[in-house]
Amino acid sequence: MTTYDTGENFVGPQGSLWVQPHGPNTIPRWLGCHDVPDVTDPKGDVTRRHCVDRNGNFYVKLRAQGPGGEVTSSIVTYSAKTADWLEKQRGCKMPVYIHQGECGARDLFTSYERGQILAWAIITSEGETGLVMRETADAAEMSFDISAKYREKYWPLVLTALVTAEAAAANDIVVSHAARCWGGCGSALDSCETLFTCNDAVALAIANIDTTVDGGTNWVQQVGPFIADENIISGVAFPIAMNTWRWIVVRDTDIGVAPLEIGYSDDLGVTWNLVVVGAVANEAAQWGGCMFALDSRHIWLGTASNNIYLSADGGLTWALQDTITSPINMIHFIDENYGLVVGDANDVEYTEDGGVHWAAVVGPSAGDNLMCCAVIDKNHWWVGNVEGELWYTNDQGANWAQRLFDLPAGVVVIAAMGLNDMDWIDEFCGHFVIRCTIGGADHGLIYRTVDGGYTWQHEVSGAFAAAETYNAIVACDYNKAYTAGGLTAAVATIDTVAP
Repeated sequence: MTTYDTGENFVGPQGSLWVQPHGPNTIPRWLGCHDVPDVTDPKGDVTRRHCVDRNGNFYVKLRAQGPGGEVTSSIVTYSAKTADWLEKQRGCKMPVYIHQGECGARDLFTSYERGQILAWAIITSEGETGLVMRETADAAEMSFDISAKYREKYWPLVLTALVTAEAAAANDIVVSHAARCWGGCGSALDSCETLFTCNDAVALAIANIDTTVDGGTNWVQQVGPFIADENIISGVAFPIAMNTWRWIVVRDTDIGVAPLEIGYSDDLGVTWNLVVVGAVANEAAQWGGCMFALDSRHIWLGTASNNIYLSADGGLTWALQDTITSPINMIHFIDENYGLVVGDANDVEYTEDGGVHWAAVVGPSAGDNLMCCAVIDKNHWWVGNVEGELWYTNDQGANWAQRLFDLPAGVVVIAAMGLNDMDWIDEFCGHFVIRCTIGGADHGLIYRTVDGGYTWQHEVSGAFAAAETYNAIVACDYNKAYTAGGLTAAVATIDTVAP
């Protein structure tokens, strides 16, 4: 095997090229003996506007960056006797992957230390050189210029356990506040700097939320809005003013027979207001994904009494939209109209009008509780069940297929403990968490895909010293996610994965 003394850097032969001719969640095809000399990713030109100062000199009054352009590249290869994959595309768009790695087989998709996807690349020009030469014996070559919608970079991820003093399990983890640059709106914020967890209540105590404003380095316990012994099940966050975000949390069964309640806070969980939801006695939320918010005008809440509620005013009032067949575990929408709900007993229902009407389809695994879901678009959905199975459909639930994934060494069995939550960045990158057993003890696994779900890699290598179990995951981008779950060494599990 050829070696390269490159230190911390890569050389060209350590790269590999992949395409997905049939789109996300299909087999990636390795293009051996292909060159990708460069990739150009225009970020947008900057325009300067000037004024004249008192001395007659120009000074910059305004700098404004315009929109970015298409990502472009070129792929070069020899003119083979058989058709190249790129010659078969018929003008169809496709994902292109560029991987770089020092070790491992070049034709193994997961064998990378640095990767990037050129999403929805289109061949814009095709050329051939050296086809007929009088004297030289140079190889004939083909070139394919491509234009992609966007580019995302990714690296292998490493698990880090975050320190909290919370003595009760976490049911959900929520991101608040968007990333921003330093400027007139305030100091710079990275993605996922402000988060909170929804926790169970310790016996005879009020359930806490744990909050962080530094990406999980430090966590603060704050008393939640409900009374003692009521667990906080699910939460959402969304902006309601220029610099104000609202947090909403929902509880499980009331210790009496009162209807369901949510609590909302506009000051990062310091103070709370309670709102009654519906009029069903002892109604409860039962799983961390049961509440979903697009914005302050589109908030959905599903309950253990099979009800779906909508709030169009930031959680101040709630209207019953529909009652489905089974208790609800997760709701997910891609816009204000199209959404999916999954629940116990293989229940799957979708809406195309914002929840005014819900249509039932046959779920993927008869009799099993469905714990989580994700809508990629109208036809493409993902679902996870209590048996730890991952299912997908490409035709709006008319047909389902199971996607198998590798288990790390030492995993003995996934024993009806659940694929508990998933979160997708786009149609290519998603994360999910699963509970399993290792040597008879409960543990949690985190998985990520960058090719739309065909290939999944677990991200918890070497992290089995303590029994971490995961109930929820929130993904920040291709390279960062946070998980929360059961007790590890008597405190709630909160972990992160990042390069």
